[in-house]
This record gives sequence, C-alpha cells and structure tokens, in this order.
Amino acid sequence: MKDLSTDITNPSIAITEIDPNPVSGILNIDFKNEDFETLSILNSQGVLMIKEKAIKPRQQLDFSKYVTGLYFPELVKTTGEIKRVKVIYH
Repeated sequence: MKDLSTDITNPSIAITEIDPNPVSGILNIDFKNEDFETLSILNSQGVLMIKEKAIKPRQQLDFSKYVTGLYFPELVKTTGEIKRVKVIYH
C-alpha cells in the first residue's frame, strides 16, 4: 500500500494510507495508529456525501456510486482535530 494521502492543511504530514489514489471503485483507508472517530466524504463543492463512524484499523469506501471527480475524505479524531485528504475518482 502506498502512502499517498496528505493533510491538505499541512501537505508534509502523511495522515493515513490510501489505496488506490486515484480510485476507480473501492478506496481502502488505513488509519495507522491514529484514533479517528468519524469519516466523512465531501465532494469538490464541499457537499457532504457520507458521514459514518471510523472503523479501525482499516476501512473501505465504495466510490462507484459517485460521479468522477475530486473528493475529500475528512477524518475527525476523538480530540476534535480534523484531517482532510484529497482523492481523485475516475
């Protein structure tokens, strides 16, 4: 699994592993050892597509129900800290 995801507010910090990116179907998210509480997906216009409980240590998301484009998985830690990553769906 390649570490392709970065915190878009601080691009030098890898926050999770995402495979594959770009995605064409199922997106795998490995939370490493970070304690995330929720996972949301926003589209490129900032519209909330889904919000669900983060499932550790690994979660899968099916992008096949979305239109192609840019998406932002948003991860919220139990401390309230928010991390947002960039994913391309094609």
